[in-house]
Amino acid sequence: MRIIAAVLVWVVIIGLVVSFQNYSKAQSQKLWHGQDTPIELSQILYTLELTATFAPASDSFALTVSEVKSEPLQITMAGKSLISAALDLQPGKPQLTDLDGIVVGHNELLVKALVPQSYSGTSQALRAVVYANGAIIAQETFWSVPGGDITGTLNFEVKKERVQHDSH
Repeated sequence: MRIIAAVLVWVVIIGLVVSFQNYSKAQSQKLWHGQDTPIELSQILYTLELTATFAPASDSFALTVSEVKSEPLQITMAGKSLISAALDLQPGKPQLTDLDGIVVGHNELLVKALVPQSYSGTSQALRAVVYANGAIIAQETFWSVPGGDITGTLNFEVKKERVQHDSH
């Protein structure tokens, strides 16, 4: 009788674990899509949130070869700049900006930030989070060495989704 009770307890425990995993997977899919049916890629709003421990600033000691000055903060994808120079990133304050040019498949953002000389004695960080309709799809924290600038890549995948049309 004890063996039957032990087997029954194990079946109940394993059943609860499996049902919880299925439930959490279904909830995460609903959260990402925001609804039960998949939506078109063009209907998804992609947003980039940046939070830094410093205010990026141009290097006042940098050699200027041309009239073009290097931007204190650069976010590029496939060679195209995604962030305007007008983005005012302040220490500890998240800054949101819309992302254009997201494609189905692999996406890679190149992040470059110039750390001011006043922060040269300590490591600095820049947190980048990509949202799709408010749900996090990628996040990364980039760190600098003391006295160095921040450079890194944020990789994420976008799967092709289609709206399911009713045949009626």
